[in-house]
Amino acid sequence: MATVALLLLLMLLKHKLPTRTSSNSRTSSAPHARTQFFCSIDQYGSLCSNGTSMEISTFMSCTASTLRKTQGRMEEPDPETWTAWFLDAIRKIRSQKQRPSVERIAHAIRLQHDYHEEVIAENLQLAVKRGDILKLFNKGQSSYKVRI
Repeated sequence: MATVALLLLLMLLKHKLPTRTSSNSRTSSAPHARTQFFCSIDQYGSLCSNGTSMEISTFMSCTASTLRKTQGRMEEPDPETWTAWFLDAIRKIRSQKQRPSVERIAHAIRLQHDYHEEVIAENLQLAVKRGDILKLFNKGQSSYKVRI
């Protein structure tokens, strides 16, 4: 990740990535003008904003976060991978003597992989429909169990 950030820094210094001034600033040449960067590596057109300063460290962290977000979009894991992640998460939660709910499973997966809770919940429902994971109802709450 540091190598990518260094390459982007060199690209910034060499080519000067395109910028645009937001509508709430008075003049585009003012040093306090609010500037937004378009990250060149983001093929989806996401906008990185670094506030009122043009610090390189802020730009690098903004670009790194954009990289993490786009990595999930570029390579969507197959259902077997999701099932393996769910099995690991359920086993981890059960080893802590807790009930594996959607929130706990999502939290356990997000510790290792950068996915939103809704995406994890959708893939968990697909795993239940495929029969890889069992969904149990007990005391008004739903929990999940590894199918043996």
